Amino acid sequence: MARTFTLAWPLILANITVPLLGLVDTLVLGHLDSPVYLGAVAVASNIFGLIYVSLNFLRTSTVGLTAQALGQSQNQNQENHRKQEKILFQGLLISFVLGVFLLLFNSLYLPHLLQIMMSSDSVYSHALLYANIRIVSAPAVLAIYVVIGWLIGLQQTRGALIILTLTNAINIVLDVLLVSVFDFNVKGVAWATVIADYAGCICALFLASQQLQAKKFRFNKNNLTQLFNKAEFYRLFSINGNLFIRTLALLSVFAFFTAQGARQGDSLLAANAILLNFLFLISNTLDGFANAAESTTGHAWGSKNKELFYRQCLAAFIWFFIITFILVLIFSLGGALLISILTNMDTIKNIAIEYLPWLIFMPLVSSWSYLFDGVFTGTTAIKEMRNTILLPGFIIYLPAWLVFLFMGNHGLWLAMILFMLARSMLGLYYFRRYSTHPHWKALS
Repeated sequence: MARTFTLAWPLILANITVPLLGLVDTLVLGHLDSPVYLGAVAVASNIFGLIYVSLNFLRTSTVGLTAQALGQSQNQNQENHRKQEKILFQGLLISFVLGVFLLLFNSLYLPHLLQIMMSSDSVYSHALLYANIRIVSAPAVLAIYVVIGWLIGLQQTRGALIILTLTNAINIVLDVLLVSVFDFNVKGVAWATVIADYAGCICALFLASQQLQAKKFRFNKNNLTQLFNKAEFYRLFSINGNLFIRTLALLSVFAFFTAQGARQGDSLLAANAILLNFLFLISNTLDGFANAAESTTGHAWGSKNKELFYRQCLAAFIWFFIITFILVLIFSLGGALLISILTNMDTIKNIAIEYLPWLIFMPLVSSWSYLFDGVFTGTTAIKEMRNTILLPGFIIYLPAWLVFLFMGNHGLWLAMILFMLARSMLGLYYFRRYSTHPHWKALS
């Protein structure tokens, strides 16, 4: 348990800075004279969530492969770290190509994605302005994903803390400065994010270079040839393809949730945005332990140590139980106060407090899905991860939304609760099913 917590606490702090940024966005925009600004950033941010988190396979696949490579290296007493280095460079190459593509062709998809959200004309115009600025940082964001995944796989989790803390601290400071001081509203929030992302990318590449120097890496023609190994690229694309489908389906659920809220008015859209920021705070806290589980189980898997593997799974389960109880307690006692801090608009505040009980209940049903995601990532059981999103999304979430449509926004939150519960139950089913195999066979 101690090892899991040692790896997890930097990741928890790092992950908390991500939704904390969303809360600061909400704070500075929620005190302006119109809910349009907050609604616009909520809609556009969900679009970027759909784009970036659907590409988060760059981080996830890098964690699993690097952790296994680390375990294999230690098990065989090898001094050679070439495999770990190759995973980093292959990931950075893919991230650069994808980032440049997103930047150059943004006019082909951003306006259409925003229109799908069905927001009012005033929200749409501000959301498009925000999106056209924020897309500039696409190459930096994807490179950060790869480096953070690589550092987590190497069990250098404090590096991830440094990168994300620096990135989001700069973003928060610029948020307040550009919006509250210079009155740039939506433009200020967008440019703050772009500047912070490139600062974070520089920091990430610097930390990666330090690790390479410690491994005595020397770039040469042979390294370049190995970088384009067809068999390894095929496996990498196979893993990333399933992860892409998974994350795209997950973000589609949240985008659909926001779109349905937008249909019910700008005030309810803004209130849901506040609660979703709380939900992302919960998920990023849980992700800290999930990331630690990715690293520890992946390392045990790579070293072929079955006893250690199950011991790491048990440690992660205990920590998830503890953190779930703490999260429920925090939002039960302080949720209404946090909402009051984030906005002084009574209409939005009252709506958010009305739907707060759904958020309080959420960690009880959702936390275990993050645990199983961590284990499946460490063992690169990617098809199982994919199925725990696709099946609950199509079989549970959408039918539940239709059945409870008469309940309005309450029905929307109930569908989300059932979706998260189904994710956890299906993850448990896969874990129990494949734990009966003598060596936990890799199924990806």
